[in-house]
Amino acid sequence: MASSSDVRSTRVFVAPEQTGGRPGCDAGEEPRGGAAVPDHPALRALLGALMSAGPAATSGGWRLADGCVQITQRAGFDPIRVRLQAADGVAAWREVLTVSALALDVLAVVIDGFAGDGGEVRLVRCADILDAKGRRRLGEERQAQEAQVARELMHLGAFVLGSEEQPVFSVVPVGGDRPTSFVVSLDPQVRAAWADAPLRRVNWRLLQFDHRTNRGADVLAKKLGIYFSLAGSRTRPAVRSVRSVLKAIGAAGELAGGARGGRLADRFEEALLRLDERGLFAVGYRGGRAPGMEDGRMKGWVKRWLDTDLIIVPHDQGLSRPRGLPLANAALAASADLPQLSWGRA
Repeated sequence: MASSSDVRSTRVFVAPEQTGGRPGCDAGEEPRGGAAVPDHPALRALLGALMSAGPAATSGGWRLADGCVQITQRAGFDPIRVRLQAADGVAAWREVLTVSALALDVLAVVIDGFAGDGGEVRLVRCADILDAKGRRRLGEERQAQEAQVARELMHLGAFVLGSEEQPVFSVVPVGGDRPTSFVVSLDPQVRAAWADAPLRRVNWRLLQFDHRTNRGADVLAKKLGIYFSLAGSRTRPAVRSVRSVLKAIGAAGELAGGARGGRLADRFEEALLRLDERGLFAVGYRGGRAPGMEDGRMKGWVKRWLDTDLIIVPHDQGLSRPRGLPLANAALAASADLPQLSWGRA
């Protein structure tokens, strides 16, 4: 393991109100806009695996295999297998069920810490993650939050990619029975592969959506925002079907008709509204309305809704939605040459 002199700390995060609403820089310093994330198929696969994990891991696509658990993610042209390793299959299954959306926040901060200067080893503190999320609790509640961040950091060290079982991170706790600091190293082969990938920015405000499942549509908004951040280009809207988006973020298990389809659609709409209200993305339905949202949800509306295309426009493209204008129309109005777009599918 690297000596202490070789270990570099991640950036120290300060309160969002000190940085114009964006963590990740010191007071008075120009905000960096978001976590720097390489747009590489392997990282997309890891993000998809994290989004599909948790209590609904079975419906998300996770399976027991060879003393571990695994999921296959289609990221780019080829499927990529992601495995979570533990002492045995039972232990691995127990771990994948405990992965939460907080792991996405942890990964974003860790990846951003490796961006730019060629280093392969970092000292990551639980406090850095919580500060990036804008969490300011103290006492026992703070300790509980740090313990959860620590669990998600250890989860990152258990993932391997592909048939070669390529490790991504090495995560080593530093000191004590309840460590709050970790030496994290990025595998040299992974870093070399990611170095040639274009960088995308994941806005820090996405991390501030709550990761707990009892906080309404926040978890879904977080997953959608991260997925949208890696979709399309920075100069024109992206177009994806509702079905492809839900599959990409691990919500395939909820693609059912009847009441469950209705609840998912309602939560999806609320998540899109939260992304718009935070000034992150304006997302609308191609054609201006979603099937079932205004026709009383007649028989077959769930399938029609899933097959509908979404128009995804980051707010930093200069989109200004006039008061009272539906999201769909604002997104459609953002690009006059929308019919000439290449409509890729996730």
